Amino acid sequence: MAASVGLQVVSSFFGHKSQQRQNDIAAEANRMQADELARQRKLEVERQRRENEELMNSVANLTNTSFGGVSSPTIDYDKYGDLG
Repeated sequence: MAASVGLQVVSSFFGHKSQQRQNDIAAEANRMQADELARQRKLEVERQRRENEELMNSVANLTNTSFGGVSSPTIDYDKYGDLG
């Protein structure tokens, strides 16, 4: 009977150690997953910022009309843009 109790104690001890190792491995995996999610979130924010800047630049380029060359206004044109 003493041997049975001793075996249960030893089995319980090693079971606890094994469970502790599994918990440590799971905690490390969770930390790595959280780090990866944070990295992906940061990349997504940067990508969205770049896209927004490109869109703002394209809109700004549409509104930045400048006159040059043949299309530049001169005194010859009246307010309607013709010579009449």
